[in-house]
Amino acid sequence: MDPRRVSCVFFVLIGVALSGTACTSPRPVPEPATRPSGALVDVDGAEALASERRAALATAAEPGPEPGPEPRSARVHERAEPEPAVLSVHQEAHEDGPTTYDSRDEDPGFAFTAAPSDVYTVAGEFEPVQALVLAVADDALELIPTFVEIITAAQREARVVVLYSTEATLESLETALEEAHVELLDVEFERVALDSAWIRDYGPVFAMTTSGDFRIIDTRYYEARPKDDIVPTRVGDLWGFAVSRPPLVSEGGNLLVDGHGRCVVSDEVLNYNNAWDISELTSVYASYFGCTDVTVLPALAGEGTGHVDMFVTITGPGEAIVGAYVDGDDKENAERLDESAALLKAAGFSVRRVPMPTNRDGNFRSYTNALAVNGSVLIPIYTDDRRHEQRAFEVFEKAYPGRRLIPIDATELIQWSGSVHCLTLTVNR
Repeated sequence: MDPRRVSCVFFVLIGVALSGTACTSPRPVPEPATRPSGALVDVDGAEALASERRAALATAAEPGPEPGPEPRSARVHERAEPEPAVLSVHQEAHEDGPTTYDSRDEDPGFAFTAAPSDVYTVAGEFEPVQALVLAVADDALELIPTFVEIITAAQREARVVVLYSTEATLESLETALEEAHVELLDVEFERVALDSAWIRDYGPVFAMTTSGDFRIIDTRYYEARPKDDIVPTRVGDLWGFAVSRPPLVSEGGNLLVDGHGRCVVSDEVLNYNNAWDISELTSVYASYFGCTDVTVLPALAGEGTGHVDMFVTITGPGEAIVGAYVDGDDKENAERLDESAALLKAAGFSVRRVPMPTNRDGNFRSYTNALAVNGSVLIPIYTDDRRHEQRAFEVFEKAYPGRRLIPIDATELIQWSGSVHCLTLTVNR
């Protein structure tokens, strides 16, 4: 059996059937009567969970959104300045770094699990996808114009699943879609308890197993955002789907894969896992994500998330685009990006370079924070710095020949420490 065969498991979970797609279900589908009203998380009446804390996490998000969305990184407002992501700092952090105690360790809904023995790989994002997932949290109303752009572009390529917190938020999104005259083609709305919109970082990682099934990998997310952190595990709880939680503090934006075992992270993962060197984590990446090789790149200095998707994107097996600061912009990070390009080349990648827009105002605009959705590639653009926009599209055209390149205005989005890739999650076939 081909372990890379099409799987419809995710859509079984949310009660969605793919139209026009041949797919196989690796296990019996629950009878319709057992399904929780088509919702991914039963926000109105979840069954008793393992602890009082988990029961609270399953409830709907409270009404009355606060002004402005949550920044992508909780650490952006937890410390005055982002930690520099260089080895010397990680060595210091090894002595004075984050506490090893976390109350979630004692909760079966969050605690780490034993390493699985059946993970084959995680598919590359450039490969065919079944769906695009978005999460419209209550505090993300300012980002609704961006959601409208993404839905409009992506729905012609794949099913779009929109998770939302409350009916008021859904109404706001539907109104915006109507005002933009968007004809919904293949869009599903599912009510889910959410803290933030950054589904890339807290959403499930769909690892392929040797039997051709999906296994959900759920890395530990910010403790301050428990509703987000429970979403991947809740999927497994409700449907008996295998969920593995590695002993790893990380987010989805800090893991890029090429579908053939080559994985790329930033060195921020060392800092937040109190590790001296990636060798301390390679067994985790191998067992849970199928990584046969892990390349560690220096994170951007001063960029709040420390995520690798802010300066790199993987465009094919052994192929990558790496950002580059030019024209004298940000000399420190220009050197880091040159180092990243060299490290990827040494790891066997073919590397293209794309100019980075300005970050002089503290907002780290990035063209690499793009998203491939079958025949289209959604590329963020920034109306306040268009110096390198044409060149960026030329680079992506070479990386994705024959695919449509669709600009997404991320000028407002980047103010919250993320861009297009950060706001989206794809489910591969």
